[in-house]
Amino acid sequence: MSRALEDTVALVTGATDGLGRGLAKRLAAMGMSVHVHGRNADKLARAHDEILAATGNERVFTHRADLASLAEVRGLADEIGALDALHLLINNAGIGSGLPDSPDREESVDGIELRFAVNYLAGFVLTERLLPLLERSAPARIVMIASLGQAALDFDDPLLERSLTKAAAPTPRASSPRSPTPTSWPPASSPPGSPSTPSTPPPSCRPRSSSTSAAPRSTPSTAASNRPSASPSTPSSTPSPATSSTASKRPAPKPRPTTPTPSAPSAS
Repeated sequence: MSRALEDTVALVTGATDGLGRGLAKRLAAMGMSVHVHGRNADKLARAHDEILAATGNERVFTHRADLASLAEVRGLADEIGALDALHLLINNAGIGSGLPDSPDREESVDGIELRFAVNYLAGFVLTERLLPLLERSAPARIVMIASLGQAALDFDDPLLERSLTKAAAPTPRASSPRSPTPTSWPPASSPPGSPSTPSTPPPSCRPRSSSTSAAPRSTPSTAASNRPSASPSTPSSTPSPATSSTASKRPAPKPRPTTPTPSAPSAS
């Protein structure tokens, strides 16, 4: 958004704990005017004081509303709607499944399944009623924060009237038929009827070399360059045992007969 941070107005719902409080603190530290929402008045006051002490930003305002009541959601929208501008709406408030402490199905004051009322309907109603203010404050932005812990919505039973855990859990992968690889050798014990333990441990249990890097292999050109070059004019002073033994077994070459060269006749 092309606007100075000190001129930006933000609303963060569910800002008394966790991500919401940390986000509100970060926005206040950046210089924004931050409106902090919470359900509990005491926690809301503590969050306000903490943000003020940490950032020194006095433009931090609190709004109490229980999002499990659509009437209080509309009241929160009316409070924020009375502002001159709203540039950033962050719908962060939400509740978890309640398991295992509250395994039973719960309802809001409006008779709606509690998680559906708070996590979905409240954010929708609040955003819909604040749209005119957001449009007048454009450029503006709406941020919806969700959780990986929430299951997909069952459109055949959105209020979980038939089952609290309607969404099926992920099917676990089938275990591998192969035997697990041992990590020590020899094994502590073998099941009855198993063959005797071989003397050679499997590769996974063999000790690794203490060297951190393997020695580089020499290439043919490198190996050839490392060999001593033999000079054709300078014979080796010490022949190898194989050369000397071979030379001693060969017969000496027979001398070739020489033909006398006739001398030129002398002039008398």
